[in-house]
Amino acid sequence: MLRNRTRPALIGILAAVLLSVTPALADPPQSVTVDGIRIDWGVEAGSQVAASGNAVDQSMHGGEKRGPRDYHLTVSLTDLATGKQVPDAKVEADMYQIGLDGPWKSLQPMAEGGTYTYGNYFKMNEASPLPYRIALRIHLPGQKEAITAEFTHDHE
Repeated sequence: MLRNRTRPALIGILAAVLLSVTPALADPPQSVTVDGIRIDWGVEAGSQVAASGNAVDQSMHGGEKRGPRDYHLTVSLTDLATGKQVPDAKVEADMYQIGLDGPWKSLQPMAEGGTYTYGNYFKMNEASPLPYRIALRIHLPGQKEAITAEFTHDHE
């Protein structure tokens, strides 16, 4: 049995440990592996993409002016067996808030400096506290079945 003086000290230590680990658990992974393919992904505000002056983005997406709710999803694929990026997949994505369903969109291939990625814009609601789900269908050349992946993005 713990003495009354020991219990507050233990509670304090436990609280400090939990507070130190919680931030690390709050961030979702930016990489998942499915069927030997590492999927790296990121979401960036459309205004930041436009401000970067990225020529690939402007030619790919028509240089369209983006509003405050437009966010760019970028995905890269790496075959873990070869260690090489996958430049010739067909990638589709759906980015939606939990409980809702959004439209599936093709992610357009982008190649720059020997790096291959896929991307497109999605509308996101900044005011909502609900997280977003990102669902992917990846069609690799020579494979009948698509690779599917789904993960959560906490939009802040």
